[in-house]
Amino acid sequence: MLFLSSIFSFETLTERPKLSSSVIVALFLCAFVRLLFAFSSEALDEFPGQYDARGFMGIEKYFIGEPETSPQILFFGSSRVRYSIAPEVFAQHTDVAPSSVQNLALDMGGPWDVLCLLERNPRLFDEAKLVIIDCNCWQFNAGYETFPTPRFYRLATLRERIQSCSGVERIKWALDVVWPFMLERRNLRQWAGGALQRVMGGGLSVPYPERWDSENGGHMNPGFYPKASAKRHTKDFEVDETVIKHWNTLVGTLSDRRIRLLIVRPPTQGEYLRTIRTDPQSSEAYDTYLRLVENLAGDGVFVQLWELPSECGLSDDDFIDYGHLNERGAEKFTQFLSEFLLENNLLGGTTGDNG
Repeated sequence: MLFLSSIFSFETLTERPKLSSSVIVALFLCAFVRLLFAFSSEALDEFPGQYDARGFMGIEKYFIGEPETSPQILFFGSSRVRYSIAPEVFAQHTDVAPSSVQNLALDMGGPWDVLCLLERNPRLFDEAKLVIIDCNCWQFNAGYETFPTPRFYRLATLRERIQSCSGVERIKWALDVVWPFMLERRNLRQWAGGALQRVMGGGLSVPYPERWDSENGGHMNPGFYPKASAKRHTKDFEVDETVIKHWNTLVGTLSDRRIRLLIVRPPTQGEYLRTIRTDPQSSEAYDTYLRLVENLAGDGVFVQLWELPSECGLSDDDFIDYGHLNERGAEKFTQFLSEFLLENNLLGGTTGDNG
């Protein structure tokens, strides 16, 4: 009881004081169940959190587990790729089979997520010829806070998380085995829901995302205004050595498999870059980011950083916010990227179905 009292969240106690005894009983039950999991060598390695059960498990089931054919061109990265590349448009303009193109980008995704997907699906890259992934400034900033899941490790299993960190963070992940209020699992219902989905052998459906409204650009989230995003992404910039390690691991993995890798920076709305360049600290941080990305280039690894919309035939009106494209912009950028790949002979060896 003292153990529970010492780590019981103040927020939970103050929100529902009348249910405190029931909550404590539920927590004892949850701890018992999780301790039982610990005796299974595989259970914890296949048990992401509730948030991950939706996104990660759904993507595995619907985009990886049941594909028509093994993909040859794979898109990874953040929501800027997830909502900016339409595979059907890409296939049409590159004259490749639609089934050979797959967009597996995740909201706030990066190299760690690709490595996690590959770890669980070792044959995912069997037929791959080209991997395209975006790389953004915020990703290299150790001080940048993400929500709702911990930085980089949302798709990791408990074992992977513990092996990838140390100190207080390692203690937190270990405590999370028996404590559902740690990290992204905030209540018993959410944790139980994630457990049930795992036991049933699947996740929620994650169809190809709806793209932004092409007529009026949709409704901009104030948190993603160009100026606000530029300042947040570069604030208190400190190079995150962990993400550099992840990038190097991904580069090495693809190189060993003789798969070409194209690292891109899709353009952002003009005000975003202007805000960065008018502030000395932000500008210095951005230059550090550019240097780190360019250092990844090498044999079979290509880096292409587009900064302004005009470089890709876009305008500020093609964006929903600082860097996410509306439907019109997504179609334009997909066509632009297709032409870029063809002009630079980066699609060599892929199979078409129209010629």
